[in-house]
Amino acid sequence: MKRGEIWTVSGGKDYVGKWRINADTMCFQYGQDPEACWQVRLDGDQVTWVKDGKDDGTGTIVKGNPNNF
Repeated sequence: MKRGEIWTVSGGKDYVGKWRINADTMCFQYGQDPEACWQVRLDGDQVTWVKDGKDDGTGTIVKGNPNNF
């Protein structure tokens, strides 16, 4: 199992949390919020989050820390 920290921006708000990957499932936890998990589909640097068999969101993987978190 892989684990790490995540820094992200969504809706103009900064978020800091933890992530973990187990098989094809990636889970996130921000602060004291409950952990939320999705299956992941990758296409190059593009990520699609899949929940209950339906696309639930997208993202882009970026190298380094271009947003200076």
